[in-house]
Amino acid sequence: MASFDALILGASLDGLVAGAFLAQAGLKCAIIERSEMLGGTFRDGDVVPEVRAPALRHDIESFPADVSAQLGLSRYGLSFVRSPGSVSITPAGMFLAPNDIDATLHAVTEGSKRDGEALAAMLAEFERLAQILRPALSEAPVHPFSNKGAALRLLRTGGGIDLIDSLAASASDYLEQRLESPTLREHLALEALALTGLSPNERGTAFLLAFATARRRLLGQGLKPEGGAKALIDALLQAFAGGGGELLTGRDALTIVVRGGRVRGVALTTGDTIHSRYVFSSLDLRRTFLTLLDAASLPPPLAEGVRRYRTRGHIAKVALALEGQPSFTDMPRDFLGGQIMISPGMNTIATQLREAREGMVPVRPWLDIRVAGAANKRNLVSVLVHGVPYQPNGGWTTGRQEELIGGVLHMLEEAAPGLAAKVTSARLASPQDFETEYRLSGGDLMGGAYIPSQLLWNRPLPEVSEYAMPAEGLYLCGGSVHPGGMMPGQNGANAARTLLTKLGKPGGTRG
Repeated sequence: MASFDALILGASLDGLVAGAFLAQAGLKCAIIERSEMLGGTFRDGDVVPEVRAPALRHDIESFPADVSAQLGLSRYGLSFVRSPGSVSITPAGMFLAPNDIDATLHAVTEGSKRDGEALAAMLAEFERLAQILRPALSEAPVHPFSNKGAALRLLRTGGGIDLIDSLAASASDYLEQRLESPTLREHLALEALALTGLSPNERGTAFLLAFATARRRLLGQGLKPEGGAKALIDALLQAFAGGGGELLTGRDALTIVVRGGRVRGVALTTGDTIHSRYVFSSLDLRRTFLTLLDAASLPPPLAEGVRRYRTRGHIAKVALALEGQPSFTDMPRDFLGGQIMISPGMNTIATQLREAREGMVPVRPWLDIRVAGAANKRNLVSVLVHGVPYQPNGGWTTGRQEELIGGVLHMLEEAAPGLAAKVTSARLASPQDFETEYRLSGGDLMGGAYIPSQLLWNRPLPEVSEYAMPAEGLYLCGGSVHPGGMMPGQNGANAARTLLTKLGKPGGTRG
């Protein structure tokens, strides 16, 4: 059987990025993917009849433009366009945030001078932390109390301890103490917590407000690939192939072969073994350790940590095909191409997440929406529905699915009257579907919960937070590692650069 320097398991965005970095540095690489469709949770699928679009995630603006520049994806025709911004529609009203922080501050100040000043002060506070977090997002996280620990530098600055203490609060408490406008407070919370499966009322979520500031700095201020996920996936594949990488689709990994404490390759379900010095898994922590490795060979504390690793599969996908475009009341049409969030209110969101853990389906769910044109003059409304149980009481019966789709349509109809009548077809994918069809442990789109105990140097676990795993030559490069699923592609870049630095090859971690 063939032999490679490195094998990458899974052609997700992170897997493709890791493969492209390694191949361009001169390593002989192959990506093993069981599906013929590439891109992981961003891959295309027939989401509704005759409409192909990203099957699960639609937040392609989360891909770091910086990674694209490092890989030279513009050589393969990839370019970026600016998102128009984001909109939130809540019981308190609508908030429009153009993709320009100065314009947003100006609009807030016109409505309330006090809130304008408070928002500017809050963003300046976040910027202090972002200055530290930004470089930390693009490399292996450093433990805060090591000699290189970023947290120690922060603590030495004036007010550092107060800042950390304030960010340990809930996002709702943090914002209520600083801002008067309920529409502004909810908008900021929804933007920061979208796709995390967390409630704004949970302690520690204030940190994610600052984390969002750092992410935006690295993501290129609202840039998204022109042509969407498909254009990005095509460019990444060309970058990988241009470096000599080989794509092996229709192959499924059975086990990662480890002998003498180091990786030797990957055994396939066909019975074949592909030999390799290094293996990069873009699959999540639990699937990699508990399915592809012999869990009995892991140190007991590590095995127990892997089993305790928390996933939060409380998001479902509803795809709607429409005849014609939706029209949202009082929303400028320019914003139709950006992020649209519809919320039942922060307290209701908190209640729904508690109820989801008890198997209850939300009646008025929190929606994260993108609208895109499709073939046959149709439009696709892609909805990520928050506060959904992994499995409702009685299971995902046809009745339960119709109940959730009905709740989504009701929320959309309130915000965009007449939309429901334009729907020609609808399809639901539940968190349980995410696990069975996409092999996401717990149905978690982010690769693991975004809770303080699973962030930065704790992601996924303190013992394995720097991409390299206990078996020599094994690396994790998916959403389970730092900085996580909120920055697809960055995890793959960081993991690949960690190995390239070790090998002294170009493309390693920057200075």
